[in-house]
Amino acid sequence: MDVSAAVTRTLETARGPITLVGRANPDLLARHPLEDGIGAFSHYSRYATEIQGNALVRVAGLPEGRVLVAVHGGRIVAFLTFHPADRELRWGHENFPELLELGGIETSRNYRRLGIAPALMALAFDGGDYDHRIVYATGYTWCWDLDATGLSKGRYREKILALFRRFGFDEHVTDEPNIRFDWCNVLMVRIGPRVPLAAHRRFLDLLFERHAGLAA
Repeated sequence: MDVSAAVTRTLETARGPITLVGRANPDLLARHPLEDGIGAFSHYSRYATEIQGNALVRVAGLPEGRVLVAVHGGRIVAFLTFHPADRELRWGHENFPELLELGGIETSRNYRRLGIAPALMALAFDGGDYDHRIVYATGYTWCWDLDATGLSKGRYREKILALFRRFGFDEHVTDEPNIRFDWCNVLMVRIGPRVPLAAHRRFLDLLFERHAGLAA
């Protein structure tokens, strides 16, 4: 698959035009390496970049996986991913067809402050592709590139929330242990306008565990 055949939008930036690909397949990802400013879980090295590149190929190959990328100079300089909920966490314990995870969004350290992240988010959500889905995203502090940004955890959290709120996400409170581990961790959820009320209620029920025998 040629990049030109998959292009859905072009973003004009101070570094020139950047190609936004709305649905990158594994072949495209395998042929366009990640720019070396992209890391994996706040680690930045050649090895981390390689790990992240392999992960994108796997996500793109999933039945409900989707990878959006920004390409410049033949390299991927940013990405956004969607995939089914993790089976190891409460969101994925049972079959929930309306639920989908926004698994990751990152811009290379060498391409930040160009508007690429919001452009990829707009490409994903403006067309109504996820209006019938509940899309959730978890923000874990141990994944954040605090070193390069120089931001505190609290300020970084505010920036993430500001970006996601532009596209219909709201912060949700939960007792899920991985999120409660750090006060700056955050759960962001977008309830699509065509999501059935029953599915919405079912998701709300997942936010807090029900413990039998607590009633006095």
